[in-house]
Amino acid sequence: MAGYVLKSLRGLEGQITIPSIGAVIGTFQKWSLQRREDGPSRLSGYRLTAFLSYVNPMLVNEPSLTKQITITIRAGRDGFNKQYRLELMPGEAMALDGMSLTVEGVTIHES
Repeated sequence: MAGYVLKSLRGLEGQITIPSIGAVIGTFQKWSLQRREDGPSRLSGYRLTAFLSYVNPMLVNEPSLTKQITITIRAGRDGFNKQYRLELMPGEAMALDGMSLTVEGVTIHES
């Protein structure tokens, strides 16, 4: 989302995968991104909150596995869908509590 600084964004579709093996280890029922207020807008990132419809907690919590988070944004009535990849900022980790996922710092990138 180059060139845009959004305060918040919400959606219904997203997933967590392990790209090296092509495994989906979590699917989002709904998600929201909220701009963090702890630094310059282009550096502070977003807080991701997602409610999952499916999750494999053992794989999500396994630190040795590289995971990828993607979200889908629907725009307009014509059903236009755009996928974005979320990257964890340095020092951040995913926190899974039942079917709720929180990441305090992510950046948004085009897929």
